[in-house]
Amino acid sequence: MNVRIVLAALSLAALSLAPACAPDSSETDQLESGTEGDVDGKSDSTGRYGYYQARHDQRKCVSPLCGGWWIHRVNVTSTKCADGKYAAECYVADIDFSAIGASVDAGSAVVRGTLKQTTFGSFGKLGTLVASEAWAAATSDAPTGIFYRVNDSGIRCVKAPCPTTNEAKLNSTAAVRAIGDVDFDAVSADDDQLNDAWTAIGTKDGLLVAGANHGARPATLVASQFYLPVTAKPAKTCYIGGCSSQVCSEIEGVITTCQWKPEYACYQKYGVCEVQASGDCGWTQTADLLACL
Repeated sequence: MNVRIVLAALSLAALSLAPACAPDSSETDQLESGTEGDVDGKSDSTGRYGYYQARHDQRKCVSPLCGGWWIHRVNVTSTKCADGKYAAECYVADIDFSAIGASVDAGSAVVRGTLKQTTFGSFGKLGTLVASEAWAAATSDAPTGIFYRVNDSGIRCVKAPCPTTNEAKLNSTAAVRAIGDVDFDAVSADDDQLNDAWTAIGTKDGLLVAGANHGARPATLVASQFYLPVTAKPAKTCYIGGCSSQVCSEIEGVITTCQWKPEYACYQKYGVCEVQASGDCGWTQTADLLACL
């Protein structure tokens, strides 16, 4: 057989095998340009746009011109600010978490939202990030790599490796792709946090993970940090109970001894049983109630 033909055949075989053996260096592990993924969190139906990180503004000047937050979109080299201009970071005077109904540490979270201009009195219009989602970092580890949203792919295999998980790169047009596993060994999370992470991956909303893909396809996403969704606590319900309707508590049907006191008539007539500033149920001290007592 001609030696040149043999060598050519061997070269073609080697090229056909190379993708299966080489480490995964997909473009999805790269940062996007500044104009990629301009869809904000409010108008995005795919669940991958409008994600920001924030750091507190340490400048010393009058608020709200200083003292707010510097924000940037994750995975993107520049961010479109509230005034329409692009920059590495954008200053916002406030991050509005009212729609979430929970306390959020913006400096360690990933926030999904819409960037808009708000009028701050005589200071004019300044940027505000209106949050629709917040994801809290599991640990104090500094995130490195690319930010992804991961969840269960629904695929089950007889043997490994198996593409059991889907990853979607945040703020990116890159296609959702299947990976074989998520490796949390580099994150200093405890067992409860890891259990919460795997539970979140099994849900529709999934888990946010910062990290890098390693290995041949299906790759393994090696995490440097992960983020759990921040959810509002269920609203507490307060009930009026007791023999003379004198008890306000979160327990329905409280039973007491039937000993009458004159002030009970005030609670019956003017009492408002509701959640107080402390977070506990109690009688709101209205003017009518106080006057009666």
